[in-house]
Amino acid sequence: MRTLTNRIRRVRTDRRGDTGFSLIEAVVSMVIFAIVSTAAVTAVLTGITSTHLTTTRVAATNIAQQDIQNARAQAPAQVSASGYPLTVTQGNTTYTVARQLSYSPSGASSCPSSGTPGGPYYVNVTDIVTWNSQHKPIRVDAVIAC
Repeated sequence: MRTLTNRIRRVRTDRRGDTGFSLIEAVVSMVIFAIVSTAAVTAVLTGITSTHLTTTRVAATNIAQQDIQNARAQAPAQVSASGYPLTVTQGNTTYTVARQLSYSPSGASSCPSSGTPGGPYYVNVTDIVTWNSQHKPIRVDAVIAC
């Protein structure tokens, strides 16, 4: 009988050490996992959105710089704002380029002919690029001597 009692005590002692997880512990661990997973998904989605915004801003900047280079390649008297706004499509994004011109000295409406006194004369070319779902337009300025 004493042997049987000792065996029962050993089994009870072993059971106390191997109780497993309670329902509360399982629920708490699942909640912690859900919070960590939500944070990870949010970080990935924010990164994707940021990458898309950066890509469209770089494309808009390249379009504006290319248009300014085309203006610089022309004779200063030939630079104009006619034909603007200009629409350029790259990928799924449509960009609109608007051009503004201002002349120096102020009040001038075009580049004067060479030899005109009162210089220096120049034209300030401003390209502003906008697109759908934009955050802030891109602006590129250039000064071209007449």
